[in-house]
Amino acid sequence: MSDTLQDGATSFVDVPDDPLLPLVRSAYATLHIEIVTFSIQLVLCLYGFSQYSAGKPSAPKASRRPYLILSFVILGLFLVPTVTDSVFFATMTINNAPGSFASGLEVASGAWWTMLGTACNVAVILVGDALLVYRCYFIWSERRQVVIVPCIMFIASLVMGILATVASNLPDSVLVANYKAFFSAWITLSVTLNSMTTALIAGKLIYERRRLSKVLAKEHLVKYTTATAILIESALPLSVVGLAAAIVLNRSENVGANVFFPSFWFCLSAVLSADRFQSGGWDVILGRP
Repeated sequence: MSDTLQDGATSFVDVPDDPLLPLVRSAYATLHIEIVTFSIQLVLCLYGFSQYSAGKPSAPKASRRPYLILSFVILGLFLVPTVTDSVFFATMTINNAPGSFASGLEVASGAWWTMLGTACNVAVILVGDALLVYRCYFIWSERRQVVIVPCIMFIASLVMGILATVASNLPDSVLVANYKAFFSAWITLSVTLNSMTTALIAGKLIYERRRLSKVLAKEHLVKYTTATAILIESALPLSVVGLAAAIVLNRSENVGANVFFPSFWFCLSAVLSADRFQSGGWDVILGRP
C-alpha cells in the first residue's frame, strides 16, 4: 500500500519521531475499546428491555422502569464520545497532511464536537454518581444528615468536571495550562464519592442483614448479600482504575498514557453503570421503589 503513495508523501509508519505518535496510537486503541464498550452496553440494554417487556423479573415494572430508562440514557451519552473520538482519529490521520500530526491536533483542539464528546463522558460519570447519592439518601432515610458530605462532594465533582471539560477543549482558555490537574482532581473526587457512598450503603445493608438474622431464616437474607455484592463488585474496579488514571494524569508526561487511562476509566464506568441499571440495583432486589 505504501508503494502507491506519491513521491515525497509520508505514510503513517514513516513518522516514528513525531512527538504526537503516542497520542495517535492511544486514540486508536481507545476507539476500539469504546466500540467494544458500546456493544456490551447495547446488549445489556436490549436484554434488560426484553426482560422488562416479558415481565420476567419478580420486581414490579414500575420499580425497574427508571433503571431501564437510565441504561438507555447512558448508552446514548456514551455513543457521542465514541463517534467524536472516531472523528478525532480521522482528523489526526486520514484527513491530516502527511508528515505531522500537529495540524490535525490543531483542528481537533477546540472543535465543538471534541467538547461535546468530553462533556458526554463526564455526564456518564455524573449520572452514576448521582444515582449512588440518591440510593444513599434513600437507604439512610432515618438519618438524612449522613448524606450531607456525599452531596457536597457531588457538587464539587460537578463543578470540577465542568472546569476539566472547558480546560481541555478551549485552547484559548486561561484554564488550559492546568487541564490535567483539573481532570486528575475531578477523577479523584469521583472515585472518593463512589467509594464513600458505596461504603455507606453496603454498611447499612450489612447492619440490616445482621439485625434481621435474629428473626428471619437465612434464605430470606440472601437478597441483602446479593445487593451488597453488586455494589462492592462494581465500585472496586472503578476505584482502582480511577486512582490509576488520576495518578497518571498528575505524574506522567506521556501524552498517550494521559489519554488512554482516563478513557479506559470512562469505558469501565459506562459498562458497570449499564450493568447496575440492568440488574436493577439494591432497591429493586430488596423490593423497594
